[in-house]
Amino acid sequence: MPDYYKMGYHLTAEVRNRYGTRIWEDVLDNVGKNSWSLIPFRRGLKKTGYTSPEKLYMSVYDSISTYWKQHEDTIKLTKQTPVASQEGTHTDFRFPVITRKGHLFAEMSGPGIRKQIVELNPATSPKTLAYTGYRDEDPITANERWVAWSETKPHIRWPNADYSIIRLYDRANEKTKTLTRNSRYFAPALSTGSDTLAVVETTKSYKFYITLIDLNTGNAIEQISIPDNAFPMHPSWSNTPGQLVMVLLQDNQKSIVSLNTFDKTWKTLRTPALDEPKHPTKNGNNLWFTASTVYSEEIFCIDLNKNITRQLTRSRFGATSPAVHPTAPSLYYAHYTPMGYEITKINKNQTYKEKTQPSKLNNPLVQRLTNQEPNRKTNISNFDPVVENYSKWDLINLHSWAPAYVNIDDSELYPGITLMNQNLLGTAVARMAYNAAGSKSREKFNAGFTYRGWFPIIDFDVKWGDFNEEFDNIYIGEDELFTIDQLGKENHIKVETGIKLPLDLSCGKWSRLIQPRVQLSWQNISNRIYQQNIIEVLPNDQYYETGETNIIEYPELDYWAMDYSIYFHNKQRGTYRDVNTRWGQTLSFIYKHTPFGNYNSGEALAAVGRLYLPGIGRHDAFTIGGGWQKKSKGDEINTNLPYRNFQRFSDAIGLPRGYNSIYNDQLLVLNTTYQMPLWNPDWSLSGIAYIKRFRLNIFFDAARTNYQLSFINSGETQTYSDTYTTSGIELMTDLHLFRFVLPFSIGYRGGWREANNTVFHEAVFSTSFNSFLVNKKK
Repeated sequence: MPDYYKMGYHLTAEVRNRYGTRIWEDVLDNVGKNSWSLIPFRRGLKKTGYTSPEKLYMSVYDSISTYWKQHEDTIKLTKQTPVASQEGTHTDFRFPVITRKGHLFAEMSGPGIRKQIVELNPATSPKTLAYTGYRDEDPITANERWVAWSETKPHIRWPNADYSIIRLYDRANEKTKTLTRNSRYFAPALSTGSDTLAVVETTKSYKFYITLIDLNTGNAIEQISIPDNAFPMHPSWSNTPGQLVMVLLQDNQKSIVSLNTFDKTWKTLRTPALDEPKHPTKNGNNLWFTASTVYSEEIFCIDLNKNITRQLTRSRFGATSPAVHPTAPSLYYAHYTPMGYEITKINKNQTYKEKTQPSKLNNPLVQRLTNQEPNRKTNISNFDPVVENYSKWDLINLHSWAPAYVNIDDSELYPGITLMNQNLLGTAVARMAYNAAGSKSREKFNAGFTYRGWFPIIDFDVKWGDFNEEFDNIYIGEDELFTIDQLGKENHIKVETGIKLPLDLSCGKWSRLIQPRVQLSWQNISNRIYQQNIIEVLPNDQYYETGETNIIEYPELDYWAMDYSIYFHNKQRGTYRDVNTRWGQTLSFIYKHTPFGNYNSGEALAAVGRLYLPGIGRHDAFTIGGGWQKKSKGDEINTNLPYRNFQRFSDAIGLPRGYNSIYNDQLLVLNTTYQMPLWNPDWSLSGIAYIKRFRLNIFFDAARTNYQLSFINSGETQTYSDTYTTSGIELMTDLHLFRFVLPFSIGYRGGWREANNTVFHEAVFSTSFNSFLVNKKK
């Protein structure tokens, strides 16, 4: 099937055939020696004589296409009857399974379709039974009562310690449940009229078993060892009571065997071969399965009495996953087309070719590559590798850099540059970075260290920079109006250390995370000097500066702060084409205070939430977010302002787009955004950028502030309330820069500030660190 792996194999193989065995070694050597370059892989390929990889790739596929067309003209395709396919959009119907009563089930997915288990009926649209989580390419299984499949479930803390669990749909009450938890079960197989489920089980010690499970309790009934610890694949029950058939992988070859679960005897039904047999199903003395030919995967059948194999299908691109009706002459399978897999039907007794033998998969390209390989004689007995102890202090491994400021732990990305270092286990990560974003000038330089080897994650960061604040408002004194300008730039130094515990609670169609965090920080701020400009109002309501000024100088700040937060999200997995999560919630709570230092910044309490909703279009999304915060006063600061000024924390929640700062004691914010895709051009710009999508965001934000000013001369305290609203659009481009694996979003934001009737323009630059959305791992 032409997926990215097989297409990549043909590409790399043909390039090697043309330019010799060392071509890819030389390209990768160039990448390693010139990792500082933005496009070292692209430069390495130029030794082929092509000025761009695109021209090389097109040349290769032109050759393959010519060869394929010559082959296609010589074959006669078998006919089949489509049972399930989607017109007009790429859709995959895979792993068909049919029950004794003729109920047909399959897995359905696509670039714009959430992965789901469906029931198929030629007269109606597919009926969705359940949406799944992450799944490997494992068949589903069904009988008269149940439909079962395996899913990948993450460990609550360790990303690389996944489990494989069994999910079960009860056809009687139309409900889905998790049958096993924290298990390593794969490839479930249901038997007709039975409450016993067979699965492939793997252990941490690399042992393999066929395990029988009670569907009512989820408990293992029996664990059956595999001969020579071969790896079992794709088990299915035959119509012989207690008999399973499956593929066994051993010594790089695959055989098809049967297992009598009553007396634990094994029998070889098809001898080991290299043609990748899979998805066996047995009925009576016939065994149907998928195997590879030189050009495609096809459906075969063995007459076990005569030991004769015949080929049933000859397809243009491939046929796989046979499902045989137990009592009718129908055979269903997944047939690949340019628009994805479709479920088709043939007569299970049809024959395309008699008396076939396993294919050696030895096409002309494979033969030429084999001839390039030297004959090597290796004396295994002389192989004596040197074993060295791993040192956990071996931290120096500068492995990559990025033309952007990247902080993966906090999902931050800004213009700048980052150097990244980690130890061999990936448990200790260090970085040095420059942040060029104007809004982050207080921390434009950053050095950080993260240790992930324990259950909680430990962080340590040093940030330093400067800041020049712009004051656009007119301020009210006791008997005068004034504006404020900052003289020079503030100097900022901040040291942070913290501990957080990300707990992954994802299961099925939901991505769930809860993360408590505690952080201690020390901050020093100096050179805070401002100029107060006195203004007056003319009769026509115009303002002018009188020329009278006052200098306001804040003392140097040196204080410690504690920050406590907890974050939770519950998001429905989406598709590649969704512009955002279409159903979900996020919620976070934040509390800050200053336990010691030469200044008390008071306290800050905040709560932030967001609701994700589906939009009008199929892949549109609508988000409604809100935040609330309350800040209490800290130590008083001596200034020349007419009112008392106090040290306080900065804002803990986001402001309406178009504002960098809003004075407040209490703040309530509303953020709304409607997002829609505009165009999916699929452009490649000479290795610099791969542009996937253009999209439009329409937003409306609002904020309500409350604050008090205590005037020094009169002793009066006055309360003020202000409302700020902004609205506008964001034109965004989703792309990959310099073949970097993370997706970037770059665009323009323009809007209107209603409070002062002004237009604002901003550049937007962001990324998604969880691989595109909450979507899919596969």
